[in-house]
Amino acid sequence: MANRIEGLPELLRKFDNISAVTKANVLRDAGKFAMKPTLRILKSKAPVGDYPGGTKIKRTVKGGSRSIHRAGTYKKNVRMRTRLSKKGQRGEEVVRIKVGVFGEAVHYAYWYEFGAPANKQPPRNLIRRVWNRTKNGVVVRMGKGMAKFVEAAARKP
Repeated sequence: MANRIEGLPELLRKFDNISAVTKANVLRDAGKFAMKPTLRILKSKAPVGDYPGGTKIKRTVKGGSRSIHRAGTYKKNVRMRTRLSKKGQRGEEVVRIKVGVFGEAVHYAYWYEFGAPANKQPPRNLIRRVWNRTKNGVVVRMGKGMAKFVEAAARKP
């Protein structure tokens, strides 16, 4: 499926006329705008867990301390993270946008996504299924977000 952005040459001209810091912020804002549906769907489909009393001892770590896993930890830790950095090949600013599971539920999300053969848990591919469902819409929304945020940045003095 080919996605086209209407008025792309004009949009790129306006984009080239704004400062580098503003460009990075425009890209970050447009990316966040584009990824919101993916985040919303992933959060709605994330498992909650059903433990008696609401908590479960998930694991015992080195030294004997225990990690407590509460019902809803996976769903609560589905978030979006963004980062601006100057790590491009030519020194330009790079915008990274990640939607996934962060925080205390990372290890659980990995097992949920790829399975745990030792415990006979099959892979469930939740994040992959959500991404496959929303990736074409992300491209379209990125174009709309770029147009919206470039226009707003170009209007500012």
